Amino acid sequence: MSPAHRRAADQARQGEPPSVWTARGARPWRARVQRRHRPSPPVSQLVAWFHDAGLADARIDAVGNVRGGAGPPAPRATLLLGSHYDTVTDAGAFDGALGLAAALAAVKAVAAAGAAGGCGAPPPAAAWRRRVEVVAFADEEGVRFGTTFLGSGALARGGWAGFGAARDARGASPLDALREAGLAQSLDDVNAVAVDGSSYRGYIEAHAEQGPALERAHARVAPVAAIAGQTRLRVTITGQAGHAGTVPMVRRRDAGVAAAAVVVAVEAACGGGPRRGPWPAVVTRALHLAWRTVPATVREAVIAAAAGLFAPPPSLALVCTVGELSFHPGAPNVIPGHALLTVDVRAPADGVRAAALARVRAAVARLCADRRVSCTVATVHEAPASQADPALTAALAAAAAASERGWRRAVAAAGAVWGDPDPGAVAHVGVATVSGAGHDALALAGAMPVRSREIEGGWARGRAGGRRQPRNRIPGRAATHTHPPFPPQWAMLFVRDAAGVSHTRAERVRPGDVGAAAAALAGLVADHVGGEGPTRAHCKD
Repeated sequence: MSPAHRRAADQARQGEPPSVWTARGARPWRARVQRRHRPSPPVSQLVAWFHDAGLADARIDAVGNVRGGAGPPAPRATLLLGSHYDTVTDAGAFDGALGLAAALAAVKAVAAAGAAGGCGAPPPAAAWRRRVEVVAFADEEGVRFGTTFLGSGALARGGWAGFGAARDARGASPLDALREAGLAQSLDDVNAVAVDGSSYRGYIEAHAEQGPALERAHARVAPVAAIAGQTRLRVTITGQAGHAGTVPMVRRRDAGVAAAAVVVAVEAACGGGPRRGPWPAVVTRALHLAWRTVPATVREAVIAAAAGLFAPPPSLALVCTVGELSFHPGAPNVIPGHALLTVDVRAPADGVRAAALARVRAAVARLCADRRVSCTVATVHEAPASQADPALTAALAAAAAASERGWRRAVAAAGAVWGDPDPGAVAHVGVATVSGAGHDALALAGAMPVRSREIEGGWARGRAGGRRQPRNRIPGRAATHTHPPFPPQWAMLFVRDAAGVSHTRAERVRPGDVGAAAAALAGLVADHVGGEGPTRAHCKD
């Protein structure tokens, strides 16, 4: 296991610093709510890794982001690399952490190559012509407060509407948690996190794919063309609680049964449902075996020529998930009087997502009327789809294609080994893909108008006297920072996951693929700071 690969795994075991954003009981070996006014060991370790990469000014900002950079600042000239350091409950090692390890290894490799000099080497770090920054974002997932992108959102625009309205299971707000951790003490401190967007060229992130496409295509990495838009709904159903043994079936207003019907209706509204027969898996396996018999050069040519031809239509890329479902009072001998569930709707085309949301809302209204229960549907979070910047994406793809012969040794020396070539990796760089998962790029692009939970009602998770309580907004509203908006330019590089999964302990990436991502970032960074790096034709590999 390479140092960078090990760093990602170590970070997942140690937890998210300083546990400001982690819900109590959410993967206790990863993090606990810590009530102390100093950074926890994991965030201190992150700062140490930043320093090791040559980012001497690394620091923890007021919302828990870790930030550092090198090189002179200039308008529209700073390249920002990064990812998030948190993950969801009971998750694996590489969601977010992989991108941080690759970014730090890339910066360290370019600095080391500059110090060593030689053929095609970039200038030493002290003589870099443009600035490079790395950021480890806090709370991309939103586990504790249910509002995503808090760290990157603060960097892009400071305090925002809905920041003070969110609550965790104890009734604490994000600002309460920050105060407990010794970070931001007021909303003014949160606003001060915002950066001047006019000084940035764009944002680059390497990330585990979180799906099986690259593994099936036998490609190490692939650029991301777009991030799907997403909406999260919170559905509250209110019926009539009663004794399980005395209320006749025909007289019941069962919130639990209504919730179960809504779950099935959501699946149907988004094109899901049972699949009949085993033939799709059989056909897929046969095509895969036939594909493996095609010569590698032919496969690479086909993959390159097929970019965009095999992308699923937007309607097929629509996905909907009911991820939370709870009943109240939650006793085996009591008919549920209240039910609460969440609906997550995502699609690369905003029109497709809007149509699906309309179907979901109509189905909820119809089912609740049929079962004589009342329902409210609240928008928890909404983010439109975002397109990657073509120029940055092309530069990243070119750097990835060139990295196999250029930066792999420099990155290996800096802490991310290339690894033994995978005989199945016939295409080093796969075709551009669409991310169904949300990423910090959405917040930095300004494409994420956060809508707070109480806009349309809903119930808080906090408890008072054992009962669910309505959400209450903190008096006052978020101040507006005066910095120019963050530029919308972003690009991402997906790294294949050998298991094709994410948000589970089964996540698994190959060390060589982490090295491939780090080498691609190194090539881009070297070009940005003013040097070609070891990629020129007359340089020996």
